[in-house]
Amino acid sequence: MPMMQSRPDPCQNCRNHHSRCDSIKPKCLRCQRSGRECVRRSSRLRFRHGSSARYDHEFSKDQVWLSSSNNGSATYEYIDETPHLAPSYTQSPVPVCSPELNDHRRNVSLSIPTVPIGTTGTESVAASSDPTHSEIPKSPLNQDFIDSVPTGNRNIELPQSTTGYQSLGPLHSPRFSRDCGISPSTSASYDAGAGSHWNFLASSDNARQLMSRSPCDIQEESSWSICPPLLIRQHTVRPRFDIQEACLMKYFVENLAKWFDLCDPKRHFTNTVPQRAFSCPPLLNAVLATSARHLSTLPRNHQNSIIAKFCHPRFLKLGEETSLQYHNKCIAHLRSLSEDPNSIMNEDLFAAVVVLRFYEEIDAPLISLGFANETGLRGLQVFIEAQATSALSSPGLRQAAFWVGFRQEILMAFLQQRSFRLPLGICDSYRSWDPAPDHVWANRLMIFCADVLQYCFSSYHPRSTAQYEELINFHTRWLELRPRSFSPIYYREPDRRKGEVLPEAWYLADCHIVGIQNMDLAMILLTVYNPNMPRLGLGQQDAARSMDEKIKAIVLEICGIAMSNRQSPPAFLTATLAITMCGDRFTDLVEQQALLNVLIETDRDNAWPTAAMQKKLRETWGWERR
Repeated sequence: MPMMQSRPDPCQNCRNHHSRCDSIKPKCLRCQRSGRECVRRSSRLRFRHGSSARYDHEFSKDQVWLSSSNNGSATYEYIDETPHLAPSYTQSPVPVCSPELNDHRRNVSLSIPTVPIGTTGTESVAASSDPTHSEIPKSPLNQDFIDSVPTGNRNIELPQSTTGYQSLGPLHSPRFSRDCGISPSTSASYDAGAGSHWNFLASSDNARQLMSRSPCDIQEESSWSICPPLLIRQHTVRPRFDIQEACLMKYFVENLAKWFDLCDPKRHFTNTVPQRAFSCPPLLNAVLATSARHLSTLPRNHQNSIIAKFCHPRFLKLGEETSLQYHNKCIAHLRSLSEDPNSIMNEDLFAAVVVLRFYEEIDAPLISLGFANETGLRGLQVFIEAQATSALSSPGLRQAAFWVGFRQEILMAFLQQRSFRLPLGICDSYRSWDPAPDHVWANRLMIFCADVLQYCFSSYHPRSTAQYEELINFHTRWLELRPRSFSPIYYREPDRRKGEVLPEAWYLADCHIVGIQNMDLAMILLTVYNPNMPRLGLGQQDAARSMDEKIKAIVLEICGIAMSNRQSPPAFLTATLAITMCGDRFTDLVEQQALLNVLIETDRDNAWPTAAMQKKLRETWGWERR
């Protein structure tokens, strides 16, 4: 009888990250590379068929049992207790207010007629002391508003509204009338149109809930100073997040959205994504997972200062388990929508996959070549291929997500030394030297970098000298025709006598930094994959030394741009990528220390994991033996 193959036993970390585990014991390869503790669950319980359970409980002899009718003639009687219970629900205590305050509130009554929809210009709303008109309780909170209205016929100019709500009828609820001393026949209305003024809210279910609050309730709302509480309550909604989710969303907007909006003048990930997240659970959970993961990676003192700015630390629980909880919810939502053919064209899900890919980049160190979890990358490729044509034809969130995904694919292809997996034919409209905004020029340089990746690593199209010369000509023409805005506003060469090795270059916009650094990455590849490089012969060593010097100069330039523009954290990611791929070429101790400082600052201030890379470089440079 053949023996059964042992079942795989993945560790808990690989389970949480939805990654394939090699089941090596005592520590799998992924946990070895990431430095995590490799934990496995205890063996699962397996139940065999059948049961040996017995009902061994014995009841006492005097146990009382419910008797039932043998002939099925038992009758049941329904007792309606509604009259006895109704008063406990309908009656509510009347707020206790001082008679002076109540009398003072009833002194002023406003009558505001309906303004027809579509009315424009400056219009007035009449008010009178007619007791048949609506009364608005006067409290210290809207004192200025009511005192500004003279007695008799009062003209009130209210802020204009761009909404078009219709008049909905009577205003007050019985409880409001009872508590505030208002006649049930009193009414007011609210009409607003484009260019018209605000009037008072009409009666509806929402209006009755808002107006049913007592004068004492109104008095407690201390944040109202100019407009009466009635106008504020009309637009007030209940919070959509708890304190932890609100803090994580605020952290995303203030600290992480800039990573996505580098080449987006409309800043869709700052302005649009948080609003879309309210109605798109995958997008919401992707944002929360990314914020929790990034924030938990920061040094403890930096983390505490950020949390204290948003809320009390005890309200926010951070850790790997928190980010994994949101991450797993996002994955579950995306899987549940995978069978829906319409979801592939949903731009909100496209944005969710882009944010999820950013989460996975933070979670996996750059040194883990070929072992990184690419759940987000596979989903990103699917969405880009489906929505690329419509994304490039019309501006919006879809187009912003497309270019973010394009940048993410460039970095991962460069890191893993593989071809660019996204379609480049759809970008032909950008292959132009026509005048364009700066963010379009930055996108053109990213397309050039993708072309270079295809030239160097594609297995379908062999490299040719003609193709190489075409790419070199693009770089030469770029130096001649580039917009002046892509030149640094300040540049200074390093002073070697003072131990400086990084140049200083200041740029005005993030898109300038993205474009220049992507061009530098492309030139590193073209230098290494130069088909004219001699492989053998007397000049081979000199050519190799010249190539190393050129590559090191480009790496130092990329790092100098990052250190000179700390307001753009993604520049440090590109610098870290260049150091990861070319850091072993540096032999000068001062240059090695400068590169190490870039990695340290990237990890410390931008929460991008570089500890594994720092250790690897120290070993490569021989620092561990010193």
